[in-house]
Amino acid sequence: MLQPRTTLLALLAAVACKGSDSVSVSDSDSGPSVIGESGVFTDSGGGDSDSQDSGGDSGDDTSVDDTGEVVSEWDSLSLSPEVIRVDVGASFTARAVLHDEVMGSQDAAAVYGVSDGAVLSVDTTTGLVTALAEGSAFVTADAEGLHAEALVTVQADGALTVTVVDGLTGAAIPGAKVSYGSTRYTADADGRATLTVAVGAPADLSVWVEGGGYIPLSVMAAVPRELTLPLRPDDEESGPPATIGGEVQFDGCPEADWDEAIVGIVGPSFQRAPLFINAEDLLSEERLIKFYGVDVRIPGNLVVQGGAETYETPAFAGDVALWGFAGPMPISEISAGFADVGQAFGAVLSHLDNFRFQAVTGLSASESIALDQPVRPEYAFDQEIVVELAELPEGFMGNEDVLVMLLEVSAAGMTLTGLGQGTGTLTVPRAASEAWPVSEGLYALAWAEVGGLGTGGGSVMALVPVEAGFAQVTDWMLPPADATINGSTRALSVTTDAAATGARLYLLGNDGSDRDLLIPSGAFSGSVPKEAPKLSLGRTRWDLIAVETPSDTYESLLIGGGFAPRTLEANTTRSSGLDATITGS
Repeated sequence: MLQPRTTLLALLAAVACKGSDSVSVSDSDSGPSVIGESGVFTDSGGGDSDSQDSGGDSGDDTSVDDTGEVVSEWDSLSLSPEVIRVDVGASFTARAVLHDEVMGSQDAAAVYGVSDGAVLSVDTTTGLVTALAEGSAFVTADAEGLHAEALVTVQADGALTVTVVDGLTGAAIPGAKVSYGSTRYTADADGRATLTVAVGAPADLSVWVEGGGYIPLSVMAAVPRELTLPLRPDDEESGPPATIGGEVQFDGCPEADWDEAIVGIVGPSFQRAPLFINAEDLLSEERLIKFYGVDVRIPGNLVVQGGAETYETPAFAGDVALWGFAGPMPISEISAGFADVGQAFGAVLSHLDNFRFQAVTGLSASESIALDQPVRPEYAFDQEIVVELAELPEGFMGNEDVLVMLLEVSAAGMTLTGLGQGTGTLTVPRAASEAWPVSEGLYALAWAEVGGLGTGGGSVMALVPVEAGFAQVTDWMLPPADATINGSTRALSVTTDAAATGARLYLLGNDGSDRDLLIPSGAFSGSVPKEAPKLSLGRTRWDLIAVETPSDTYESLLIGGGFAPRTLEANTTRSSGLDATITGS
């Protein structure tokens, strides 16, 4: 007998990025809620572009020219944060990064200094800066024959300026509310508010818009005294509001034999950062169909010849592309069911040479009008990309496969054009080039989950460029650990990979109230501020994304609005996260 969601839906989940299952952990009303094994994804920048593990030569890449001057093989050296305003007594760690068009980016073993020892002190090896007295001074860094400077302004009055902006457009949000402790402020016409905080101490503050439209945001342990804080629109979490649908034409696919059925999936391009996509963003509402006389509930964008030959898929408003593929599979394999997504994906891959593909570009989705777009898979998977995968990190059992999706870049985001699964070095099938006539680049998105795809264990994700038919995942970030939150005291703690630049934690309360939190990387502990719109922590969805960027620090991301979704998409080389449901008082 056909099993509805562990058969046909498994085919969908295999290509929909990551499963939506959550892990429930309960505790007493007064104790902390500890998140156990949960969905985690990690992105490795891969190759020499990875800021922490570039794979490049870490030695002295310098030479001496005919005049005796030292010439570096690197193009430039950057120092982050480039400009920062802090209080007397504040401290932060500067980051020096080497850059080169060929070698990519790599953290530098720099020697740090300061221009005025009365204003600043710095650890010459680690770059830990401490503000000593009012004034201005430069932090300096020297590495590989290159020099960089960063301006630090030190004040003693605790004045902190916040600019609140839309996380997608960057436009200022006039009238936004800002709170520090029990004091509230209102942003002016430019989205700016100036408040007074404890001198020298990291500040916790919250920003939001009365009346909704944006997810409230709390910032933890902010050392800079000038911040740009992006608010995410509500649809970032509620899902895409636009709809695309239409007929799927199977005449371009090989005919099914008497013991086969043609199945397929249609999905939108990743219009926003693929590393942060939620599976539900790609899932349509379920529909009831009959499959060989059996009632089956499947998502609206999974198709079956003779049973469900139309699709409906969600998308964000704006430029979008579609991808769709379909082909014959034995009815026995479909109806037998799959223990997990990995088995389902393996079943699809074993028949992929008979599947056909189509990508539809130049589309624009609207919230008000559903887009009607037919899809006709007709192009074979007749090309191959070699993907080399690093060994999975600590915590994996050793028998898991890695799912690889090939993604073409365009103005509409990233569109799936190839699929593969395995470990080590893979040969991943890709749709014919004429199926995707315009491309601004090709990437491989790799994903693995503890215990196998679809089991709900911790997972890692990597997005790496494909060059000359080859892509490489050099390493994986470790998942967050020791994550707890107390529903009554609001105390929270989590440890992220040391390579992370910072993290964004999304909390969704049991009454629908929600909150974003920005926290520094490493071992963090603090309390969720109360002075913001209500947040109920009785039963809470916890969704954390830790990010690693090529050259930023947590401080520079806060200063420049770098936690905006589009900024993270462009700037992130690795990320990790966890997703779970917790219960507390």
